[in-house]
Amino acid sequence: MGVERRQGKFIGYLPYILLLAAYLSVGALASHPYDDAIYAQNAQLFYFFRIPPIFSLPMGLYYDLINVGGYFLTILFSLLKIQNVITIQIGVKIPFIIFAFLTAFVLYKIGKDMHFDGKYASLILLTSPIYFFTALIYGSAIIVSVFFLIASLLFIIRRRTALSAIFYGMSMGSYLYPVIAIPFLLRYFWVREGKRSAGIFFLLSSVFALIGQVVTFLLYFSKGIQAQAPISPTTFFAPLISVQPYSPLDILNIFNLGRIVPAETINILYYGSAIIASLIYFALPKDKVNLSSLVIFLFIQGILFSSLAPGNLPSYMAAEIPLAIIVAFMLRRWIFIGLIWVSSFFSFWVMQTINPSGFVIYFSDLNQNILKMRNSYPSWVVSLTGSIYAISILLNLLFLRKKKEKRDLIPRKTMVAQYSVIGAIVITAIVILVPVMSSVPAVMFLTPQVNTFEAQEASFAIVDGNLVVNYSMPLILEYGNFQGKYVSGFIYYNQTPITLYNFSTTDLMSGNNSYNISFPYPVNDVALTLFSPAAGNISLYLEHDGKNYFPLNSSVLSGGKSEHLFHFASTLDGNYSLIVESQSQYYSTPDFPSLFAEGRTTANGVSVDNVTEDGAIPSHLISDHMSITFTGLFLKAPPFLPELYIAVNSFGPTLFIPYVAAGALIFCMMIIFSVLFLRRF
Repeated sequence: MGVERRQGKFIGYLPYILLLAAYLSVGALASHPYDDAIYAQNAQLFYFFRIPPIFSLPMGLYYDLINVGGYFLTILFSLLKIQNVITIQIGVKIPFIIFAFLTAFVLYKIGKDMHFDGKYASLILLTSPIYFFTALIYGSAIIVSVFFLIASLLFIIRRRTALSAIFYGMSMGSYLYPVIAIPFLLRYFWVREGKRSAGIFFLLSSVFALIGQVVTFLLYFSKGIQAQAPISPTTFFAPLISVQPYSPLDILNIFNLGRIVPAETINILYYGSAIIASLIYFALPKDKVNLSSLVIFLFIQGILFSSLAPGNLPSYMAAEIPLAIIVAFMLRRWIFIGLIWVSSFFSFWVMQTINPSGFVIYFSDLNQNILKMRNSYPSWVVSLTGSIYAISILLNLLFLRKKKEKRDLIPRKTMVAQYSVIGAIVITAIVILVPVMSSVPAVMFLTPQVNTFEAQEASFAIVDGNLVVNYSMPLILEYGNFQGKYVSGFIYYNQTPITLYNFSTTDLMSGNNSYNISFPYPVNDVALTLFSPAAGNISLYLEHDGKNYFPLNSSVLSGGKSEHLFHFASTLDGNYSLIVESQSQYYSTPDFPSLFAEGRTTANGVSVDNVTEDGAIPSHLISDHMSITFTGLFLKAPPFLPELYIAVNSFGPTLFIPYVAAGALIFCMMIIFSVLFLRRF
């Protein structure tokens, strides 16, 4: 009998064991490329350079501290000499895995308290494609905040006001969106538990929310943009250079109506609708202020956040999914689970439109060849996809009424489908990445470029024909241990070609002529294109101070209406004479010749503190505020100012032992909290 009971328990735990294996394997093998690289960099900054986590990832104090536990694992693997990209990724994912399973445990308990099948509810959550993606690949702070919110709901159900307030405050202290639900939560406590309970909830939740957010708020209030997280170069991952935003109102762009809607409309739509939804709860009669209506209004807040929040990311759906599962069981309306599936499908479609290779890109950290893929989706596809994605989430609002059927539906088909999706993701990760695992770099950073952050351009001026740019550093430079050989700087010039001339004139009608043109700032890789209405050989060169500049090469790109292209290798700035020699003499109006010129901005030299550099700046010249002079003939500032990056040398300082001890303590506390929570509640 005892053996059969143990076998029965093992079979009951088997789905969770398989899911944990899937979470661990995909967490190690896949990532959101940019965010996971930042996690790795933050671990380096925290432990090696004494940078408090609030400066490197300011989402909220509780979330920052939880991440430090993940950072500690990356350092532990490093000390054990087994560090590589895989250990970095699994290290920073451990906190998300822990809180994903803790949230599933809370759903299981809520199911027992509300008399529905908690086991199925928890498994639906863990197998949800979006929740799986958000916890394991994207790595969003919303996972931590949602756990605290759902835990607060459990204690509301159990009438444990103080605990519910503490956990809800920690939810707000991790991610601010739950703060909008405070008004109707207070009314619920006022009506159901009395004024005293409402006061306790408001006071405790406010205190714990402030503990989580006030440090971040004061930091930004006092330091402004300098308090930002480290920024990697925009060229870190090519697919993310030109990510197109999307929103519920993007569909208007398809009909060329996007301009009639102000840019801030989405912010107004989200915050306005969320506040209105919260206040509507006050219109309910007292007999309707109960647990069911409370859960439904929390669900509505999750829907609005998932679909309308500024930035509108697929990961935001994690705020809705646990509540959607509870409402589906509570109202016996499986349409909510279906709509989540539809939204999951469209969210992956959205990812396909804003990056070159869709979902596959999240397996790219170990296989850089994937990044060579490119897409060619027109803007209307992005607009349509983003709109349908948001609308598919909002459709949940149409089905918030109780179904008449009394039979309890067990979503076995949903379970099978979701297991299939996760199985496919695991197989994809293994098939793509196992062949390249032997070449995984044994370094802290995912790529050589990630150990950099960008200085801010504070101001600029033209002084004696030179461009002087003042840069200010993020706070990490001010507070960190950046002496000696540990950092260096480098100048990056934007490589986007800039249009210098584009005109058509009768002055170009005769064959051989000289024209005055001006380059307002130093440019290189200059391309001059002359559009000639008539066929014929054309040559040109530039003259400045008695010196001739001939094109490196030239070509004729078309036939009868010739397009002549000329490339110059020299850096050009100031006033020049353009000498055009042509066999064609006169052209008839109105088809005049035209000249088009473009080039890339540069500078003839760089100097810091009157010390001339070649674009690479040594550490002894780097400070938290820098003034850099770019020499050349600058008649005006270029549209793209030179960018200054600070590179943290990977062979930098040794570990800061006090922070290692703090990280180890936080990691152990996270494990102890999980064990105590599972055993106590």
